[in-house]
Amino acid sequence: MAATVAAREGCGYDTAKARALNILGPYREAMERAERAELGVVLLHDRDPMKSVAATMARERETSQRYATYQTVLTTYLHEQVENGRFEEIIVASGRSILSIQQELRAKLRKHGLDVSDVALERVRIVALGGLSESGKSTAARYLQSQHGYARLKIRYLLQRAAELKGIDDIYALEPVEIAELLVHELDSYCATHQFQRHVSIESLHRLDITRELTKLLGPCLSIVYIDARSSVREKRGKDGPFDVRHRDVVKRSRGADRIRHIADHVIDNNGPLIALYHALDGIAVRDRWHRIELHRSTASSLGLPPHLTVYLERLLDRTTRRRRPLVSVLAVTGSGGRGGYQDGWSDLDVLIIAEASALRQLRRILSDLTPELNQVKLGVTLLTHTECQSGALTPRLAHTLRSIGSGELPVLWCREGLSLLLPDQESDVWASLEDGVAAAIEIRRQLLKPRPELRSLYKATALLAKVALRAEGKEYNTDKEALLALRTYLPGLDCGIVQGAQHDMRITEILATRVLDWWLGTFTGDHRLSPRQRP
Repeated sequence: MAATVAAREGCGYDTAKARALNILGPYREAMERAERAELGVVLLHDRDPMKSVAATMARERETSQRYATYQTVLTTYLHEQVENGRFEEIIVASGRSILSIQQELRAKLRKHGLDVSDVALERVRIVALGGLSESGKSTAARYLQSQHGYARLKIRYLLQRAAELKGIDDIYALEPVEIAELLVHELDSYCATHQFQRHVSIESLHRLDITRELTKLLGPCLSIVYIDARSSVREKRGKDGPFDVRHRDVVKRSRGADRIRHIADHVIDNNGPLIALYHALDGIAVRDRWHRIELHRSTASSLGLPPHLTVYLERLLDRTTRRRRPLVSVLAVTGSGGRGGYQDGWSDLDVLIIAEASALRQLRRILSDLTPELNQVKLGVTLLTHTECQSGALTPRLAHTLRSIGSGELPVLWCREGLSLLLPDQESDVWASLEDGVAAAIEIRRQLLKPRPELRSLYKATALLAKVALRAEGKEYNTDKEALLALRTYLPGLDCGIVQGAQHDMRITEILATRVLDWWLGTFTGDHRLSPRQRP
């Protein structure tokens, strides 16, 4: 009322407020009684009243001085009520999605004893696929479903379901914001009844106006992915010929489907091979699942390696990083050398380098020059590009290595200033490691079939099998021996003496490998002996 008085009569804030209070005088007692029965919740654009006014005005297509006066007085008085404790709860909405505001509102209401559920979509990542006809949207959705566990939903189905439930004859006759709200409601209902589902793809985005409303509703939970391909490429893909593709494109362009490209979070060029599309989708899925971490440097001298290997690493760092343009982005020591379990005469020196492929020749020359300083120690170098890391294009063992680096278990001797990496989550690490277990079991048999097995290879494969099995139980061991000794909890017949002597005696190593392999194979058939324990 104060705002209305100010706008109509052109008076200042204090005068307008006094006039409003005077007009409402006869109702004061009833209003105060009503307020005492309410749970007051206020949504502010910003804690600063003038920023709130600016945000409100920015939402309008056309404004006038009279309207500006109205909003200024309204917002000033509202903020004054906040300062006076009129509201039990305050929500600042500036820059946030409607979904996140709704979730905060529900949480605050529950705090006051009201029975309201969470917004199910708050914990879900949604990839919305757009693009013109035959661009590859369905292929992308299938890949996300099969390789990354996304639930695949069709926008048309969700809207048809909403129309049936609400008794709407033509859902597209509604305003874009209403259509988007109905779509989000159906998505939320699906995720509420599939509480285990954390990743969903929806296809296909054909209307620009609805897509814009979805971004307001869902905010960071939504990633818009536009699959782009030339007309000539798409027309060749069409099963009903090029004319059909052109006809469908005309309809989609009339709805703004092609302009979704300009507001998309990711635009994927799908003119090339399928593997390029898959790698781009891998990168999107990985960014949704993994956490970005910053790396911290260690020193070669802190690793406890033999002196000649410490010198080798320092010279390697000198040759690769102390230059105007460093050759590498990351240089880390992995394996037993990085985990404090290096054994002279047994262990290799394993190094992980993240660098661009263009540095390959120079790195090869540097490594060749420094070879004599290794003093016969076998060097294992793994070279990855930063793009491969960001896309999760890693073997299971490398994914585990990156996770170990991110958690500080493995030392980084050098990293480019400001560099961050995506860290695989524990679940992804464990599940990917099962592939390493399969490979290790095959390697054990490959060695046991040889007339003369290679002791070190057989022992390492056996230890890896133990590590993978224990990792699935949530237990991580740095050294081979620690893992093999720990496996005795699940394989009671495995004697401690066999584990202790396996590194030096081929006969004992074969016994160890055979027992661990038999136990592993028994987990496929149920014929394995595990000590009693409470599983989660």
